[in-house]
Amino acid sequence: MKPRNREINIFNISMLDVISGVLGAFLIIMIVLSPRSHAPAWKRIRDRKWEEAIYKGAW
Repeated sequence: MKPRNREINIFNISMLDVISGVLGAFLIIMIVLSPRSHAPAWKRIRDRKWEEAIYKGAW
């Protein structure tokens, strides 16, 4: 009987497919959960001033 001469390959196609799927899901979740980081600078400044005014009791 001839011994099998197989090469052990840890990173096969299915593992790379799973890793790329997880990475894609992570990126989509991060984009969805951080909408304020993509707002223009003037909107972030306006929102910050509005929050400061509410905090100080000017409202």
